[in-house]
Amino acid sequence: MTSPAVTFRLDPRSGELVVLDASGAESWRGLPGGRKARAIDVSGSRCVVLLEPDPATKNDENLIRVDGSGREIWRARPPDRSGPDCWVSAHVDGDRVTASSWSGWRVVLDAESGALRESTFAK
Repeated sequence: MTSPAVTFRLDPRSGELVVLDASGAESWRGLPGGRKARAIDVSGSRCVVLLEPDPATKNDENLIRVDGSGREIWRARPPDRSGPDCWVSAHVDGDRVTASSWSGWRVVLDAESGALRESTFAK
């Protein structure tokens, strides 16, 4: 069974993720993961959300994938667990998510599961 097509948008004023159904009507609006979204990237039905970093969190898991109902599917851990780290960019392309962390790691994640496929220190 395939789900109906949805469109994802970011409301830059509120930081809310907005999901529109196939007719263009708003079907969900909110803060994904309970936090403001900084950026989103979409490929087909896959939407990855870069959340605003939490300065109080040492290793901020601020990269998530959501479904068409705004529910979190997975959350990515930053690769450097030795010091402060968070995600600073992400791009979804088919079955891959390429992301960069503040500590200088560039990784490739599986878009379905969020599992780490590759990592390279790029700084």
